[in-house]
Parts: sequence; structure tokens; C-alpha cells
Amino acid sequence: MAHELDEIKYQDEVIDSNRMLNYIDKYDSYLFQCQFEDIPRKIKLQVIDTCQGYALPLQLNGGSGLIKQKDISNRSKVELVSLP
Repeated sequence: MAHELDEIKYQDEVIDSNRMLNYIDKYDSYLFQCQFEDIPRKIKLQVIDTCQGYALPLQLNGGSGLIKQKDISNRSKVELVSLP
């Protein structure tokens, strides 16, 4: 499907309504066939990063155990000092 759409884009073809409905049906069938477990963890974490501040589905907001590790490299160093 992606190749077909790229071909249309590069050939400057006009898509009629029947053809567009066909692509929508194909996309919907791909969408329903895709299981959340089949999506790579890397992609899920990218979505979490991209959508910070927005409401996320339960699977991406920590409900499924998918938690993004916080970057602690920017924190200032803390030193323990003994008191006299």
C-alpha cells in the first residue's frame, strides 16, 4: 500500500473517491490486524516521547508496565558529607 501511494505521489496522479475508499479500507484492515504486543518497544517509547503532555492510551501511560526510564544525567551531583 505504501508503494502504491508513493507511486501516485511521484506521478502526480489524482485519486478518485472510489480509489480513496479502497485505500481507507485497506488501512483499516491493517490497523485491526495489528496487535499492541506486535509493536516494537522502541516505537512505543517514541510515541510516549512525542506525545508528552497529551492523554495516552492505558497501554502507553504505564498501565502495561511500559515505563520510560527518566534521564538522570542532567541532575546535579550530590555528595554526602559527614557532619562533625
